[in-house]
Amino acid sequence: MTPPDMGSPFEETNTPIESIDLVLDVSVFGQLFLIGVALTLISSLVGAIFVMRYEPLKILANRT
Repeated sequence: MTPPDMGSPFEETNTPIESIDLVLDVSVFGQLFLIGVALTLISSLVGAIFVMRYEPLKILANRT
């Protein structure tokens, strides 16, 4: 049973979006840049950790 102010779950009350107000300034670009740098560092560190677990110096030293 739905509350009276929510209406029926099958009732279509969607209205299309006609416009979106969007503001891009320097702070938004700065935040996006910092997020990109953080993701790059995290992914590089995760990759380096997995490689270092195999001890690549010992593997290369034991090659004949």
